[in-house]
Amino acid sequence: MERGWLIGELSTQAGVSPQTIRFYEREGLLAPPQRNKSGYRLYPAESLTQLLFIQHSKLFGLTLEDIKHLVHLQAQGVNPCGSFRRLVQERLQTLAQQARQLQATHQAIVQRFERLATQLPEMDEAKGDDRTLADWLREAAHPTYAPALGGNWVGREQLLQRYMAGERDFQGLDLIQANLSGVNLSGADLSRAQLMLANLEEVVLEDSRLIGANLTGADAIGGYFRHSQMIGAILIGTDLSEADLLGANLVGANLGGANLTGANLQNANLSEAILIGANLRDSNLEGASLWGANLSGADLTQARLHADSLATANLWGTTLPDGHVYAPQLGSA
Repeated sequence: MERGWLIGELSTQAGVSPQTIRFYEREGLLAPPQRNKSGYRLYPAESLTQLLFIQHSKLFGLTLEDIKHLVHLQAQGVNPCGSFRRLVQERLQTLAQQARQLQATHQAIVQRFERLATQLPEMDEAKGDDRTLADWLREAAHPTYAPALGGNWVGREQLLQRYMAGERDFQGLDLIQANLSGVNLSGADLSRAQLMLANLEEVVLEDSRLIGANLTGADAIGGYFRHSQMIGAILIGTDLSEADLLGANLVGANLGGANLTGANLQNANLSEAILIGANLRDSNLEGASLWGANLSGADLTQARLHADSLATANLWGTTLPDGHVYAPQLGSA
């Protein structure tokens, strides 16, 4: 009697969708099944073990590329414990760096609010001749002092002067709360730059490098980021509605809670990106790579994309393009 798993049975046992199983086959993470005499594809018992290995490895933050490396070592007869330790330690270092950047963002917001709260009325009140909330926020957004962010802080005019003079290397600059709306910095290298809460509305950063940059809470509505390198960038809560990110490289970027309503993400690389709770309504994701992306709780209502691109994404609680919320117990996407 032939023994093995049908794809539906294997899917149930491993807790992954059939699309994910087929994707792992194509990527070489899972051996293809054999066909029985009746022509059905049957997966051996080892397939379940391998799928569980992949799922368990992901719990330690490993990317699918990391896991593929471990699987390759296993296929060569190696027990890759040392490689696993190294990969997890590297991942922890990356997360620790992101945590430090988030802490800096938290402190910047706290300091700004504390300055404003000393004068801002505590209760809602009828409109009068006094300053409105818009006035208070405008003053807070454009303080008359230079923020004490260390010796690496650069203002808008200074940055533009350097750019117009032909300089392109702006790596690691402190641009927290900077007003860069509408400026053209195409081809600039802003890797590891601190752009938390910056005004980047309609900024032009085509073919630019923002690798590891922190844009948490920035206003980048209508920004032009075509073909920009944004690997590992932090864009938590960033407003990128109507932004153009065609062909942008966002591998491993953190876009948790970001607003990408109507954004153009066509052919963008969002592999291993974090999009938890992101708003992707009406966005264009045609040709985008979402390999291993975390879209838990995201809103994809009316987004344009191919269903196969979601095969390996985490879709727990995700609102799909047709408006239905993905729930594994109710079937796959």
